[in-house]
Amino acid sequence: MDNCFCELFGNPERFKVNGRIDTLQERGFTEKDWKLFRNKIADWQESYMDRLGKEYIELLSEDVNPSDKFWSLDKRIKEDRRRLVLEWK
Repeated sequence: MDNCFCELFGNPERFKVNGRIDTLQERGFTEKDWKLFRNKIADWQESYMDRLGKEYIELLSEDVNPSDKFWSLDKRIKEDRRRLVLEWK
């Protein structure tokens, strides 16, 4: 899929890309693609969250004031939430 923000609906036949609702066929995906994606997404999300957790630990391990650590982490988490590409609904 192209680099865009996506929202998946409960129905695997429809998804929303940049405000437009498409079907799998319109985007060139097959039912087999959807099943593969569903099988992989949980592992991908866990791996992503694990990587973020390690990066947050690294940020908190820096030799700066505790308040600077807190505000840097707060900013980073907010940025990561905005950057999140897939939101499972």
